[in-house]
Amino acid sequence: MKTIIAKKLGFCFGVKRSIEIARKSLKEDPRPVNFLGNIVHNRQVMDKFRKDGINFINDLEDTEKGTLITKAHGVSQKIIDQAREKKLTIKNTTCPIVQNAQKKARELKEKGYKVIIIGEKNHPETRVIKELAGSEALITESEEEIKEMPYCSRIGAVAQTTKKRGMVEKLLEILKTKCDDFEWADTICNEVADRQKELKNILKKVEGVVVVGSRESANTTRLAEIAREANKKLFWVDCLEELNRAEIKKLDSVGLVSGTSAPDWEIEKIKDFLESL
Repeated sequence: MKTIIAKKLGFCFGVKRSIEIARKSLKEDPRPVNFLGNIVHNRQVMDKFRKDGINFINDLEDTEKGTLITKAHGVSQKIIDQAREKKLTIKNTTCPIVQNAQKKARELKEKGYKVIIIGEKNHPETRVIKELAGSEALITESEEEIKEMPYCSRIGAVAQTTKKRGMVEKLLEILKTKCDDFEWADTICNEVADRQKELKNILKKVEGVVVVGSRESANTTRLAEIAREANKKLFWVDCLEELNRAEIKKLDSVGLVSGTSAPDWEIEKIKDFLESL
């Protein structure tokens, strides 16, 4: 079998940074060390943290002491304020790329623009960005919703960092027709965009592709969508155990890519298996 391995695999810089902060906190900070939900979207990574002693909570009411580690996707100021009231040690693991998107949205609001956030309405990243962009800000990735928007004098746009650039650019062209003054702050993560571009090149040379990463991960979902759009056989897995070995052995060529929160140790297992065929 011909196997093409993507050059960009495993954790991105932002995920590595979040995980390193959490690991260091486990060694140095007051216990319990709490995650308010998953700091990154990957079950394998979170299971490992559970074994290492991280305490997972659903609400700040569930803890009265210790340390709070925030999500890489960003954290609400309300949560930060509540944690300070409880005198918790706070470790902010928000990805620097996401922090930039938050900053750009806030700047657009301060300059008097109605802020449009191109992204998923219920994603933790976009919800936090909206807090900073003001009550009039809108989260959408719907072409129809944008077309139906009332005319506005000034519109500023940012994007969820993991969105496909082609889709965003299409929506930006529509937004430009809805206002007199338009400003676009490019907040798309280059790492994510590069992985999507690399996948498109791989798909030209293979019958199928293995996408490693969680179904909760927005950037991994984008990779799976690209594979489906190319009408290629898709194997979307979190680990080697989930891979349909009988089906993949029917192919003459396969690619291997991963989302930015897929752990290196699981990718290596899958890589070794594919190269053994």
